[in-house]
Amino acid sequence: MRDDERATTTPDGEARLQQGSQAAEERDKVADEREKRLDNREAATDERDTLADARELARPPLAEPKDEVARYHDELAEKRPDKAAASRRIAERARAEARRAREIARHFGD
Repeated sequence: MRDDERATTTPDGEARLQQGSQAAEERDKVADEREKRLDNREAATDERDTLADARELARPPLAEPKDEVARYHDELAEKRPDKAAASRRIAERARAEARRAREIARHFGD
């Protein structure tokens, strides 16, 4: 503001200028806070997506080995009739564990 303008500014005018300046500072502060919240949301979204990806990668290995054990014991039951009953029990138990692993993965995955 020039010297000649200051001389013509009234006390009301100065008060309004000060209020306007305070309002601008408050708007800037609110905008900064909003930006921080948005950054936090983006970070949380990124973290959620990363966890979802990790969960998807971890899901198959929980059940696959149990399915493999079941297949192996089914084959063994065919090849070794003398041990077929025991092999079938082991195969069925492995399939039940694989189902349970999938249920757990689904429960924690959704």
